[in-house]
Amino acid sequence: TGGAVLMSSSSTIRILPHLPVWWGLKLVVAIIRVTSTISPAQLQGLESGAILLCANVLLLSVLSFFGALDLVAWVRYSRGSPETSTPELETPLLSSHPIHSPMPPPQSQWNFDRSDDVPPTTSSSPADNAPFFSRLTFSYLFPMLQKGYKGELKQEDLNPVPTSQSTETVATDFETSWERELRRSKKPNLALALISAFGSPFLLASLFKFIYDVLQFVGPQVLHACITYLDPELTVPGWVGWLPEDFQGYFIVCVLATSGLTQTAVLHQYFYRVFNVGSNLRAAIVLVVYRKSLTISSATRQQSNMGTIVNLMSTDSTRLQDVTTYLAVLWSAPLQIVLAVYFLWEQIGPSTFAGLAVMIVSIPINGYVARRLRVFSKAVMDIKDERINKT
Repeated sequence: TGGAVLMSSSSTIRILPHLPVWWGLKLVVAIIRVTSTISPAQLQGLESGAILLCANVLLLSVLSFFGALDLVAWVRYSRGSPETSTPELETPLLSSHPIHSPMPPPQSQWNFDRSDDVPPTTSSSPADNAPFFSRLTFSYLFPMLQKGYKGELKQEDLNPVPTSQSTETVATDFETSWERELRRSKKPNLALALISAFGSPFLLASLFKFIYDVLQFVGPQVLHACITYLDPELTVPGWVGWLPEDFQGYFIVCVLATSGLTQTAVLHQYFYRVFNVGSNLRAAIVLVVYRKSLTISSATRQQSNMGTIVNLMSTDSTRLQDVTTYLAVLWSAPLQIVLAVYFLWEQIGPSTFAGLAVMIVSIPINGYVARRLRVFSKAVMDIKDERINKT
């Protein structure tokens, strides 16, 4: 959509009213390109040109999705540009009549007045007030990415940290869970306090991982349905056969496009949320170790060493942060194995167990390698403690 957006001399972004025409031309060109790449011989025996139908519908879905994101990005950037002080022109996707909307006054996100020791004040993060679709596609980051594309990003260009990721929020949540654990038992469990504080966001991230794992097996099923649909001698699967024959091709393509886009969205949501949980977990561990180091007695301090405390706050806390990314493998791997064996059994029968046997045999080998790595890792940590003590 770059041809539909221009920069005026006053640095005001203006979206031209020719956007619907551009969309129409883009669709025509795309259909011509797809048609030209398929020979008439490939279409013999196919009912109503199913390949052209599938390609055109899928291409239209992708173009519409990313084109809409591009339009939203430009409109958001024009509203948030600090240099823009005049009204902007917005062009709705299905209308050629521009809509005048007032430009909100620019607001500085960071205050870098270093005249005193007062920490800089920040405005709310765009992620805090972003709507659902913006959170799903991370489109609230587009204005900052646009600035980075045009030039070097400075500290004042960065978005504030979301409220849920701020140190104050993380510390408050963990302290609440830790105090609850202290009241519950005479021997409080740090792991239970961490689960209580950060378990809910991790479960939400695991839900996205579950959806992604299930959708991974939609692609092969859709491919099987497409092959059976194009071959008159084969019978389409039941989840497609209930539809009239004229609509089966449309349905297969819609499922393929929807599953692909959904996989991308939920996978990025999983990693984003699980990385946030890992960051919060690390911050909580550093907080606990730091506060404990300030309150231990002199006798206890003499028995411990500075290297152990430093490693706990740096290396060990980072490893706990990293392990949160792989915790989902404990249930995700068995789920994928069960689904894979089930669908393979439907296609190739007992031959499925040949691949399953190879995987089972490799488990002891992987276990041995993991144990050796653990021994080497412990030796490295001991050497780090000794080095820090001597320095």
